[in-house]
Amino acid sequence: MKQTKLVFIVLLIGLFAVQFVLAEVSPSDFKNGSVEGVEGIEDVRSSIAQIIAIVQWAAGGIAVIALAITGIQFMGVSDPYEKKRLADRIKYILVGIVIVALSIPIVDLIV
Repeated sequence: MKQTKLVFIVLLIGLFAVQFVLAEVSPSDFKNGSVEGVEGIEDVRSSIAQIIAIVQWAAGGIAVIALAITGIQFMGVSDPYEKKRLADRIKYILVGIVIVALSIPIVDLIV
């Protein structure tokens, strides 16, 4: 588990480092807090959009696979406690799918 967290942190730091290298922004480039017109900013934005799309696709795929596996387990269980646990897991997976699907519109609404 610790190794997974370490890999995740390293990948996250790598993603941020790529953004800073691609942007080539100096403090004098900012005009009233805006980065519009800064050379390379569109490349960074498109890279981020591609990464977000890939993560959303992967998260949705993993959630659908988890939903299918949990549904099959749910059908084969007769113990009421285990059935309740699996039903809760299905609810959590469905909530996760909704959050992933609505993440971009929610962020656009806030920003």
